[in-house]
Amino acid sequence: MTGLLVEIGPGAVRGPNDAREEWVSAAIECIDDTIALIDDSPVPVAQVWRTVLHEVVGSSDPSAVMVLVMVFPTWWPLRRIDLVTEAARGLATDIAVRRRTALLRRRFDGRAVTFAEIADDFVIVSPPDTAAVVVPRCDGSDVALAVVREVGSATAVVVDAPPRVAGAVPLGAAIAARLRPDGVVVIIPDPDWAVDATELLPAVARDGPAPLDGVEKPQESRRLGRRTAMVAGALLFCLAVEIAVAAFPAVDPPAEHLPSVLVVEGRLGVEVPAQWLVRRITSGPGSPRLQIISPSADNLAIHITQSRLAPYQTEKAAADSLSNAMNEQPDGVFFDFDPAAVAAGRPAVTYREVRADRQILWTVFVQGTLRIAIGCQSAPGRESAMRSVCDHAVRSAHPVF
Repeated sequence: MTGLLVEIGPGAVRGPNDAREEWVSAAIECIDDTIALIDDSPVPVAQVWRTVLHEVVGSSDPSAVMVLVMVFPTWWPLRRIDLVTEAARGLATDIAVRRRTALLRRRFDGRAVTFAEIADDFVIVSPPDTAAVVVPRCDGSDVALAVVREVGSATAVVVDAPPRVAGAVPLGAAIAARLRPDGVVVIIPDPDWAVDATELLPAVARDGPAPLDGVEKPQESRRLGRRTAMVAGALLFCLAVEIAVAAFPAVDPPAEHLPSVLVVEGRLGVEVPAQWLVRRITSGPGSPRLQIISPSADNLAIHITQSRLAPYQTEKAAADSLSNAMNEQPDGVFFDFDPAAVAAGRPAVTYREVRADRQILWTVFVQGTLRIAIGCQSAPGRESAMRSVCDHAVRSAHPVF
């Protein structure tokens, strides 16, 4: 019986054997969909992943593999990890989930090391004892300099530059070139480190399989800092209206000890429950927004909107503008407008929106040149079911750049 390491993402699936490139590409590119097209034929994404993993592991006898260690990008959300882990059922006696940064900490004695993990659209900087930071890879900006600023006074930095991530190798070299003249020890792991780290297999086997929700052990999570969340999935962008979800284990989960994720839209980051479904609403009544929906009840949801403000606009001016807009709406929809409320410790404007089968308690506040609105939706009379989730979202909301 043996142990195997398999690297899952961000741009490849690698292990003891090679899988067909077309299937690997489809698995990664369509991971957030339900159907992938292969040879112009629709194939369920879950089946694509099962096929890829069977080819990579190369064994149909689960007793032949004692533990299968699956190494995921730190920023992938739990729903992706759950999908891939489920597809690996039957390939090994046990399956262990590890994130790249957690495994790097083991390999490079990471107690005093800062890690910079390069993704397609951002770099995640993870110091040993404070919150991780997401640095966008914006066209025309000096990303290496921005990473160096976030590294701060660190004396040792490991730069994880996956070769299948576009531009990761030269960006990693640029980061190292800026850090080394200041005496910082910079390590750029070999491109094959995630599948060659076999010396870690005994330790992983002793630990036992990680929970299938992908959350690391509490002692590992605590190092990431109180407000660190998990970056998950879609695209981080520069001043564009897309979605990115950061993927770090949350230490202070919002409600019922749920892990949280950092959802990034435009310039705004908000922590929300990791297992909830993220949708982008661009049509129908109301402003374009993110809707984060409870998996157990469709009428429990968080709505997130943002808008740019003129520089130095006061909170009172923003409240007056909001009040004027509400006065133009039909009667019987908006109630309890309070321009001087306090929500989750933040000065804010609050009001209640009432629809036929639901109500939304809105919290609106200004930070810099960003007006942030967070709406907490529930069925009438069920506000208490959302209170801790909403307070956490309001408390965590902040501009990311």
